[in-house]
Amino acid sequence: MAEVIINGADAGILWKAPYRADVTGLLKAGENDIEVKVVNQWANRLIGDKQPNAKQKYTYTSFDFFQAASPLLPAGLLGPVKVVSVH
Repeated sequence: MAEVIINGADAGILWKAPYRADVTGLLKAGENDIEVKVVNQWANRLIGDKQPNAKQKYTYTSFDFFQAASPLLPAGLLGPVKVVSVH
């Protein structure tokens, strides 16, 4: 899931394919500021809470699905960001 911000304006939250936002009216001639805020995987948060140096626990579950040594799952922006002109 990701939040898209163009030139300080909210362009929407993308949470399912095709992961596209209509930014018509938000882009300007010349340079633009494009910000994509990506949510981490829930499993990675659970693993982070298990770390011995964790000062605060953010998640609580009824079963320990992950341990401190569990491998992190792929997260972040996993593909390219494109600005596509459609006529």
